[in-house]
This record gives sequence, C-alpha cells and structure tokens, in this order.
Amino acid sequence: MTIKSFLKQLAFLLLVFLVAASFTSFKTIASNTPDSHSSLLGTWRLLDGEYVNEKGEIKRYADLKMTALKVIDKRHFSFISMADGKFWASGAGTYKVEQNRYQETLNLASFTQNPNERYVFTFRIDGDVWILERFNEQGERVELERWQRQ
Repeated sequence: MTIKSFLKQLAFLLLVFLVAASFTSFKTIASNTPDSHSSLLGTWRLLDGEYVNEKGEIKRYADLKMTALKVIDKRHFSFISMADGKFWASGAGTYKVEQNRYQETLNLASFTQNPNERYVFTFRIDGDVWILERFNEQGERVELERWQRQ
C-alpha cells in the first residue's frame, strides 16, 4: 500500500466518521438509554466473520481479506470496510439496543439499499470482543461478525 492510497483511505474513513458524528447534533427517535448501550460505545475493529451471499454461499471475511472499523456513539454508528486492500463498503445511521438485540438503521450507505433499511442482530460481549449474529425469517444465520474494541 502506498502512502497516497493510505492517505486516501484514511481521509475517507475520517469523512465517514465526521458524517456520523455530525448526526449527534440532531435529535433522533432512537430509544437508547445510557445503560442499554454504554458497553458498545467506542471504536471496534473487525476480527472475523462470514455472511451468506445472494446465491446462498457462505463467504468468510478472512477469504476476502476483509478489514473494517465501526464507530459507535450515543445514537449513531458508522463503518468502513476494505477487502484485500480495496474499498468494500461504508455506511452510517442510527441504532437501538434492547437486551441482547442490536438494530442498525442505515441512513447513508455506499451500496444499494432500501430507504432506512434495518439490520437486526443478536449480540453478546465477551471481554473486549463484540459478537453479532443476524438471522433470516427462517431462523437461518445469514451473518456473523466478531469485533474487537480498540
């Protein structure tokens, strides 16, 4: 990776973070209480994971050489991801936490989505590792992510 490409990636990550941080100046309808999500606040680095693609195939993040960061503040989240050193995706929006349920509502994304699409995960925190799982209507797991606090 050249310094120029690194600086471009860093600038883009900063832009995503600033957009997400700017949301904090607006009131949202997020129903978070300080105790319900305080353990999630901060910056997280993707350790590993997998998802089921549109063909029903399991794609492991390690095979894609996926790296990512996710930033969580009191009401908003943002993420940026790279695959094999190239931009993969980014997004930002609001989130809600209820017990072991974490729900993201994307407001901005670098990929095609339905307006205000929601992604609902079950989660647990094991030390400094945040483990998320998402299931389809049939109860089949379609996504698994493990993030480490930075």
